[in-house]
Amino acid sequence: MVDKSFLGLIYIILGSISFLSGMCIMLIYIITKTFREPPGMLIFWHILSQAFFDFNIALIGVYYHISNEFPDDLCDCIGPVNIYFYFLGFNYVICLSIEVLKKMQNPMESNYNKRSKLYHLFSHSLSFIIAILITAFNYSGPSVNHLCLIEKNHPAIFLIAIPIGFFLPVMIFTLYVLCKMKFTTSYVSYFITKHSIYVSAYFIIWLPLIINIFIGDHEYFSKIALVMSSSAGFILVMIRLFSFWIIKYLKYRRTDTSQGKISIASLINENIKDLPEAPLLDESCMLQNDYFNIFTSLSTESALTSILVLQYSLKFTHHRHNDESPPWLDKFYKSQRIEFITPQGLETIKIPKNLKKHYSSQELEFIEFAGDVFQNIMHLEGISSQEIIQSFDIPTILSDFKSIFMNSGGRSGSFFLYSSDRKFLIKTITDKELDLLLSTFLQSYHAHLYRYQDSIITRIIGAFSFIVNNNYKVNFILMQSIFTDCGIRAIYDLKGSKLDRLVQIDDITSNNIVLKDINFLIKQKKLFLTYSVGQRLKDIIENDVKLFRKYEIMDYSLLVAVKTSEEYSKYYFKSTQKLEKGYTIGLIDFLQEFSKSKKFEGLSKKLLRMKPSKEISSINSKDYCKRFIEFIHDIVHDDDEGSEKEKESLMIFG
Repeated sequence: MVDKSFLGLIYIILGSISFLSGMCIMLIYIITKTFREPPGMLIFWHILSQAFFDFNIALIGVYYHISNEFPDDLCDCIGPVNIYFYFLGFNYVICLSIEVLKKMQNPMESNYNKRSKLYHLFSHSLSFIIAILITAFNYSGPSVNHLCLIEKNHPAIFLIAIPIGFFLPVMIFTLYVLCKMKFTTSYVSYFITKHSIYVSAYFIIWLPLIINIFIGDHEYFSKIALVMSSSAGFILVMIRLFSFWIIKYLKYRRTDTSQGKISIASLINENIKDLPEAPLLDESCMLQNDYFNIFTSLSTESALTSILVLQYSLKFTHHRHNDESPPWLDKFYKSQRIEFITPQGLETIKIPKNLKKHYSSQELEFIEFAGDVFQNIMHLEGISSQEIIQSFDIPTILSDFKSIFMNSGGRSGSFFLYSSDRKFLIKTITDKELDLLLSTFLQSYHAHLYRYQDSIITRIIGAFSFIVNNNYKVNFILMQSIFTDCGIRAIYDLKGSKLDRLVQIDDITSNNIVLKDINFLIKQKKLFLTYSVGQRLKDIIENDVKLFRKYEIMDYSLLVAVKTSEEYSKYYFKSTQKLEKGYTIGLIDFLQEFSKSKKFEGLSKKLLRMKPSKEISSINSKDYCKRFIEFIHDIVHDDDEGSEKEKESLMIFG
């Protein structure tokens, strides 16, 4: 039996060290913004939960060291708190592993903001429910190793084993899937190994405590559990800080045992440039949020792959020219071509040598959908393949990658990749969106653009999917951009709804921030146009949204850019007045059907927010269309009697 005074001393020393270690890491997360980037807050909350648990261990140690006893009443109070943070730590490790797996399987998917809410809700709700149940039924009290958890001799003590029982299969599954994947760079392999070591260590740390519960406070396991549980925070911090050298040491021992033992100290003293190759990352990533950096690296690589696929398709695929008016025969809309990008094919594409070497070792398969149709739309818009290839020149794009590659910020979580001249953009889409596009909608969309060439619907001029190393698939479309950066005063995404349609003023740091409906109504109020221009705009929009309504499409937006007059393009309704500014507009995000998930989203917002349908964006296509048209009529001010400053030119995407 361990002397309680000595046990208290161990808890004080190890618990305090673990607590202070965790607080130091938390301070770094609080001070440094990059550490809080996705999925940084999952790691932060895990560290926070462990730090609170370590603090309570140190507190228990103080009582045992001073008086050899811990007050039962106080233990009853601390027990639920410890259980809460004990479960919370496991929950966040599970959520982090799920997020890593999600990102590895689809690097260009970025619905993290939506998932983040679910992660936090799941983690805190489950922990809170368990803590409340323990409090309500008076299960808390002195437990194994004299910790304050669940009473040692109470049957409910086996609840402590629940996280391990749930965590173990999730951990094994995620690690199994990740280990089977073929990673594109050694740095990705390094990251996965580091993550695997971290989650495995967390499991091993608490395993002795669980075993001790089942075998009845065994002396041997009690001592192991005592050390492991009280120093858990410190162990995890050390793994995070020194995992690079641990991995290198393990790799060395596995691959070259003939040279004898190697000192860990000698590895620590090696230059940081020995970090495994990360061609799309800076070497300082080792000292930063490695999860965020690797996620960014994977997304960056996928974005460059999409350009590679696009250039390869435009250079080597030959489309049939068809002068007939659409819709054409079904075969034109359903045909698809499968290609493999080989090292020989890469030689014809302008790409830096290090990237060419990188991609030449990858298994890259891509699919081009309905190429003849999209080639025809390009022809209608006067766009050539060579123009697109020049716009997506990879060396030029790499020189300004941060400004042209971005997350949409919307609920879809799509990524945008603009061409260097901003004339075109690549946008990732989901499987459901791709299925909708390639359905009979594409025939009607094609015919609509052919017949109504003044339509303001965004021109889609390509649809592709690619698969890398059989690991993940990315769908993307190529679109004609509605506007360029130059001369933009403000950008608005308008849906005609008011719920969650406000971007806070503090968030507006540049003219490229996309504002929403309420911002427009506060700042812009109206689109001031001449009568003829205003009427024509309303007619065009009403005609365009009829197409969407036919296919049960909703959640589309009118994108409005307020621009200076110097930036007018050929899509220009000329005014007789000398005007101060103009507009560029287009209909975007029209690949969303009123699905079951949208019905549920709309219903939940009605019930939880107590808002009428007219303020919610997730409504059926008929009501959405009606509300959208009414909103357009409300914001278009087309009075010929207005003052000169109120009359502004309109540039329409066409």
